[in-house]
Amino acid sequence: MSSNNLSRRKSAGKVKEGSSGSGPERIKAMIISATDKAPASLKPYIGYIATLVSYGFLAWEISSPHLIFAWKKGNEIYKSLPEEIILSILGLLLCFFGGTFSALIAAVEAFRLTGWETTRDCALSLYDDYKNVKEAHLKDEQKDEDNDGVEDTKLLSPSELLARKLHLVLVNVKEPEKVSKAIMGITSSCMSVIAVLRVEFAKTVTLAVSIGNTMQNAAETLLLPVLHKVIPQQYHHWVPTAVNYVCKSIAIAIAWYISKIISAFHSGVKGGLMFSRNIMTYGNKKGYFSLKHEDTNVDEIGGWVLAAIGVYFQVRYGFTLPFPFNILFFPLTLLEWAIIWAVSDSSIQV
Repeated sequence: MSSNNLSRRKSAGKVKEGSSGSGPERIKAMIISATDKAPASLKPYIGYIATLVSYGFLAWEISSPHLIFAWKKGNEIYKSLPEEIILSILGLLLCFFGGTFSALIAAVEAFRLTGWETTRDCALSLYDDYKNVKEAHLKDEQKDEDNDGVEDTKLLSPSELLARKLHLVLVNVKEPEKVSKAIMGITSSCMSVIAVLRVEFAKTVTLAVSIGNTMQNAAETLLLPVLHKVIPQQYHHWVPTAVNYVCKSIAIAIAWYISKIISAFHSGVKGGLMFSRNIMTYGNKKGYFSLKHEDTNVDEIGGWVLAAIGVYFQVRYGFTLPFPFNILFFPLTLLEWAIIWAVSDSSIQV
């Protein structure tokens, strides 16, 4: 919108103030304006979705600089450490968190073997375009073409602001074909990983489905009549779906808990031996001692003791994380549950 048109609209009192709120409110207003012609029955759900999306954007805006900084700093530290120390740290993590993040660890292994190169290249390509669009967006937010002391974007209605931002994206993404290929590459890699994990965790998924079906049959017989009496009539059609998802969630939790116990023992032993043997190798290289793990059982004894401590730690806390690990590893916990749901949910086709 030109500065002359904007000034005329402002002086005429036709400029809407709907886009001048906080970040989440602006995004929510834009989403609702884009779906203004949707059926009335869908509008309440659109409002809920718009709220979730808007606060998701806010969470990303707040966390992305810290995540990028952590990634760069972690990469620097990784490149500066000796290989034996890195493997020792990974061994400790496997000992104490291998069962808690069993699905995530398996996903990383699958990614490394099947789609890491493709996913990395695609993600870097998308990140370059994201930086260009974000830079243009920040400049656009500061524009005041009519020199009235108020940023132009604050004087636009939600629909006008949406059109302006879409125009900004289309102009600043220079190679849309590259973006399309990057999105397809990441999607293909994710589907490949899910397919690999479904084979790897086939017994767990089968157990979850079996438990879920048994629970659902019992719940429909025992709970549906009671719920229909308690819940208002207009919501009755949602009751079977809600019961289905509750049963599925409980079944997935039970089946994966059993799987986590098995993974905790396996990763504990593997991690303990990784730690003890790599520490001994590093000590030999530095001349701290001359004892090699090939010539002694010290590494096995130390590895098994560390494995026992790690497994006890995980079982003691029920494969949840105590403070401060629950805060430090919160993003990994979200990823773990997302992977578990994707592997267990038969509605996701791969």
